[in-house]
Amino acid sequence: MPRPCLAAIVALSLSLGPAPSRAQTPAEPPRPGATAGEPAAKPETTRARPDSRLAILSLTLSGSDDLSLAARLLTHLKQGLARGAFAVVDPAEVERHAPGGCSEPRCLAALRRDSKANFVLRSVVTVDDRDYLVRLELLAAEDASVLASSEERCDLCGLAEVGALMEAQGALL
Repeated sequence: MPRPCLAAIVALSLSLGPAPSRAQTPAEPPRPGATAGEPAAKPETTRARPDSRLAILSLTLSGSDDLSLAARLLTHLKQGLARGAFAVVDPAEVERHAPGGCSEPRCLAALRRDSKANFVLRSVVTVDDRDYLVRLELLAAEDASVLASSEERCDLCGLAEVGALMEAQGALL
């Protein structure tokens, strides 16, 4: 199994597990030379560079022609993805190779070749009055196979609620 594919599957499975509580985290060791009353030094946290590149296709919105709604939902999705383990490919580059969210093999091949994307995210939001259905699919850029998918309903939702749902869905990837 290619390393980026394995990394995505491991990241997805880890994100679905329960979050550790504060009681489970080990106590920090005292820093060298510190006295008993001094707190331990906080270790510097650096975020590891992701080795998997994710191309986000333009969001498909059905049941509404509101382009600003699609843009706002896509922004929420990207905010959720920012917490994940992917480097996100520049949206202009994605649009150049996969115009309008094209997820056909020829578009994905160009996207993979030119942007070095390992994965592609396809998102579809169906709107029926105040009911929303959010579907996300993580595709392998190599062969367009679906590696992970999620589908969530949000009944009688406002924009803030469906935005939070998009953010949460993105964070799970």
